[in-house]
Parts: sequence; C-alpha cells; structure tokens
Amino acid sequence: MNYSNIYKTNNNNFFISKNFYGHRIYYGTFNNLTEAIKKRDLLIKYDWIKCKNTGYSKDSFYEYNIIKKENNYYLINKDNKEVYGPCQCYKFIDILKNIIPYYTPDININLAKKMAIKEFYKNISYNKLHNSYIICYKGKHYGVFSKLSSALKERDLLKLCDCDEDIMCEYTELVYEYDKDILPKYPYKQENNIEHEYSLNKHHRVRKKINGVSIHIGSYSSYDQAKIVREYLDDHNWDMKIVKHIRNISSAILYKDRYINKKGNKYYVSRIFKGKYLRYGSYDTIQKARYIRDMLISNNWNIEKIDSLKVKNNNYLDYCDSTDILEDFI
Repeated sequence: MNYSNIYKTNNNNFFISKNFYGHRIYYGTFNNLTEAIKKRDLLIKYDWIKCKNTGYSKDSFYEYNIIKKENNYYLINKDNKEVYGPCQCYKFIDILKNIIPYYTPDININLAKKMAIKEFYKNISYNKLHNSYIICYKGKHYGVFSKLSSALKERDLLKLCDCDEDIMCEYTELVYEYDKDILPKYPYKQENNIEHEYSLNKHHRVRKKINGVSIHIGSYSSYDQAKIVREYLDDHNWDMKIVKHIRNISSAILYKDRYINKKGNKYYVSRIFKGKYLRYGSYDTIQKARYIRDMLISNNWNIEKIDSLKVKNNNYLDYCDSTDILEDFI
C-alpha cells in the first residue's frame, strides 16, 4: 500500500504534509491510518488544493486573480489589492498566481517569485562558455538557442508533443509566444553557483537539506547531468524512496568499474588486500570483467572459484549493470 505524504506522530496519530515550491504544507492530523489515506487520496484528486471539495473552509486556501492595466499584468487578492506587479509576461504571472497561495497568509513574495522564476525557466540550462541556452528534458538535450524566448517556446512544444519532434511543427501556434514579452531575469548567478549542487574535482553533486539533514547524491561528470537529477527530484518533492534509489544507482555508476583496469586490449580484475596486490585474471571485454568482479565479491573474493565461474556462467554476455539513473521512474 502507498503511504506517501503520510507520517506517524509520537502519539500514534497520522498527519499529511506535502512540499510545494520549497514550502511544506500541512493538511491536518488524523486518528488512524485509514482516515489519513482517505484524505490523502481526496487531496490528490483535487491537486492538493485546500477547498470545499477536500473538506476545508474557503479561507484555508487563498485565491488570487490576474488583471491587466494597459500593457501590464497585476496579481490581486480577494480584496482587490495588488500583491504583485507590474509584469509584462502573462505566462510568468500565471505561474506566480499558482505558487503564491502556498505562501499565505504571511506572504513571502520574494521567495514565491524566486520559485516562480525557477518554474518558469524549468528544463532550460545556460551555457556560459558559448553564451547560449540548452533544453534538458527527460534526460536528453534538445537544441542550442541564443535567445531565451526561442528556448522557452521550444521547451513548451516538447512538453506539449511529448518529445515527438515529427509532429511539433503542427502545434507551433498552440504554445505561448514569448517574443513580445519582457521576461523575468534569468538566474545566471544561481546557475553559475549551481543551487543544490557544487563543483568537486570537475564533477558535480546534488545536495539538499531536508529536516535539517544534508543529503548528497552523485557525483556526475557534467552540470547538466546533475541538473536533470535535481529537477527530477524537485518534480517528485524529494520523495525519500526515489532519493534512496537514485543515490544507490549513482553510487553504482561512480564505482561500476572498481577493481578493473585496462591495459592494452585486456581488462584486468585486481585489488590490494592486506598490502598485497592480487590479480584475478584478464578478460577480453569490460562486460566479462565486471561479471567476474561481481561474482568474486558475492563469493567473498574466493580465488579458487574463478575457473568454475568462467565455465559455469558462460552467459556473462547477457550480463549488464542497470545504471540508468531514472530507470524505474520515467
């Protein structure tokens, strides 16, 4: 059974919470698990909005509207007071409208705006060396763009057509046009400093603090790889099951050729044990070397079993390490 977003208290009650745009929202405490699951499933049905349909009063979730004055857009609350504006990009203020209710009643407009900018430029990475923008979506790179407006439109097309580039030309008029808008400032400084990530020996790690505990994942050979992982975790609200899976798979990637060295056209399995250098044979392919290495580890490095491993397990060609970072979740 799925218990995501449900947590047990010290008093054996259960509460529901979910992270939205870097802000944790609580949905109440329940006497038993059955009640909590029923409420959680109802919230999922209505996109986690506290409203009459989910059993909350209308004051539990603040609604905002967008108005237009001349060429500018403004965000107003239920009392018709301006909360944000002027803004000359409808798409951005529409994103902000959906985010800002999670920061009320005590509105932190700067934090909400920061989250809206992050959402607005999601899947778009800046290449400082070439002064260009790259779309990183579903683990792949799509195009290089000199203009942000072009990258944004192409990203929206990719999402609309589910990456089917053959039909994208038929839907160009259905996506938002950014060319005439004044776009929010792209977070160049944030990209250069790599939020949640840091450079380490030309590699990158993903890091985040959750409940006061610092979580590290990686490392990855490029910033773009680390960003894909971070964005995927953001999309899934840093679900700890997914965090654990990606961290384990990332470790497997980082150490997948441990104890294997290549010399010429051969792959050698070897290790240092109690100050002695031990070699466990040479192999024609990296796949076979990995297979023998893993079998030796599972047999406590029993060198006497090497011959039986080679003879008994001739199916090593079918052996592969499953190190696709997001394999189980995309």
